[in-house]
Amino acid sequence: MLYVLIPSKNNAETLLTQIKILSEVFSSEVNIKIIVLDNSLHINHDVASICKASDWIYDNDDRQISVSANFNRGINYVKNKAGYSTFIGDDDFITPAALDICTQLKAKNIDVFRPLFENLVYWNGFKSRRGSVICDFEVRKNNRLVQATHAIIKKKIFKGINKFDGPQFNIIPSFYHCIFSNSIVEDFDFGPFAPDSYSAGYLQQHKISFYSEISNAIIPGSAPRSASAYTAIKDGHDSFASHAHTNAYLDDETLSEVATLSYRSDYIWYLSFLAGEKQYLMAKQFTKSDVEGISGYHVSNILKKYKRMLSLISAATITVKKHAKSGFTDFLKNG
Repeated sequence: MLYVLIPSKNNAETLLTQIKILSEVFSSEVNIKIIVLDNSLHINHDVASICKASDWIYDNDDRQISVSANFNRGINYVKNKAGYSTFIGDDDFITPAALDICTQLKAKNIDVFRPLFENLVYWNGFKSRRGSVICDFEVRKNNRLVQATHAIIKKKIFKGINKFDGPQFNIIPSFYHCIFSNSIVEDFDFGPFAPDSYSAGYLQQHKISFYSEISNAIIPGSAPRSASAYTAIKDGHDSFASHAHTNAYLDDETLSEVATLSYRSDYIWYLSFLAGEKQYLMAKQFTKSDVEGISGYHVSNILKKYKRMLSLISAATITVKKHAKSGFTDFLKNG
């Protein structure tokens, strides 16, 4: 069994479209169970109805909880359950190939699969450097040679974990956009602040077994407004204390140095990874040494140049296919 955990917040239209498509892709698949973790102010009755008809789970909690707290609701569903799980956003998709990954994990006795994404999907209305998406879904396929070369370079040359860049660039496992064995989350809970980086730090500390390969099992998406969007804000716009995503973990015992940090992606990723390594569950557990580590950690200029070059090469070598909803659904069915 593969449990697909989908956190969402006040994003009813995108979530409904995603669930409609997934219900068609997996209409006769009994080994997939979707669990929607909706942290919206109002119940999405259409999504709830589809989930009920598919024997899936729709769970709405209208309290304004943190992102990690919503992820913990998902972890609580799969603790002590046999099988595998994955967290995806409400604009992402999963294909039947994910079940083949579960079979491989079991056969090889490996805990986590960290995909190198073969495809990315952009929703109608999404704007990027390539312009606005005017079809229902635009699938951008990454060049396999570029992907494979990056994996080799990251492993052989840039071996160190660059905490500022998150788990995807580093090709390390986390519980987001990865497939993991439920056996490794029995004693796990998300802490501050970002669930992907927090779980990456936790898994690195525990030396969990994993493997990576180019795969279409999980297809990350970008919609005009998505689950990730409700945590997003322009870097440096406010402080940890003034933004709900991070403030949820702050209290009177938290160091002022944490509360006054500028709300920046690299700070969030760094402290989240560190919290996962040390299994901090609240921000008051951060020490002055932890915070000082931010200023002492620098990304090398070589790595910066490599990242920029990789981004340019990737953008230049992708191939694009445009789909209506029906065609995109067929694309997913084919894995």
